[in-house]
Amino acid sequence: MQSRLGRRTFGPAMVLGPVVALLLLVGVVLAVTRSGAETDVVVEDAGDPTIVTSGDAPSGADDDPDRPDGVESLAEGTIDDDAADADDVTPEPAPSAGTEPGAAATPSSTTPPRPGTPVIPEGGLAIAVGDCFTGTANTARDVTPIPCDGPHGSEIYAVLLSPGGPSAPYPGQEALLDQVAPICREDAFTDYVGVPWNESRYFTAPLVPSDITWAEGDRVVACFLYDLRGEQTESVQDAAG
Repeated sequence: MQSRLGRRTFGPAMVLGPVVALLLLVGVVLAVTRSGAETDVVVEDAGDPTIVTSGDAPSGADDDPDRPDGVESLAEGTIDDDAADADDVTPEPAPSAGTEPGAAATPSSTTPPRPGTPVIPEGGLAIAVGDCFTGTANTARDVTPIPCDGPHGSEIYAVLLSPGGPSAPYPGQEALLDQVAPICREDAFTDYVGVPWNESRYFTAPLVPSDITWAEGDRVVACFLYDLRGEQTESVQDAAG
């Protein structure tokens, strides 16, 4: 278009044309961008219904999408093998009342009684409560029992286990005598004779293991009584004297 003076001039149509084209281009770009953003949201929603951002992940979340659920990474910790094995262990049933006597009772039958508990010695020992003997003896193994209705000097009224377990070191004869002498004077004497030892005319003494018999497993203590007036010819059990 030319003016009256012969110069080219720009009319409204020529100015608006490029502007409209530019606006159309911007609109297309915005539409494409918005369409891509919506597509990303849809894909993420389809894979995980809970959308979290970095820094907001819940405690214990697994960052490795390829690891099966329930398997922790080395950074997060390892599975406790002992705990897993414990779940697979089937508890053994408790022994029933009909169990063979030798099966379940064997461990408890070898458990020694507590110190001071009356026992009947085993392993070849031939003494028991109510046995009498004459002469001297250093250990219970030295005693040769004889009937109490004949002349005798001493009478056994209690058989006990010395303090200390099977693996305890030998404390020495004097220490053993000091430990068991009070035990021999307690209820065992009263139960056998009928009166407390300090109200009786009888004296008491214990026979304790020696270092040699202790090493062989001897733990037997024999409490015996005697009368300084001389030999007896009958038992003093329930004599109340």
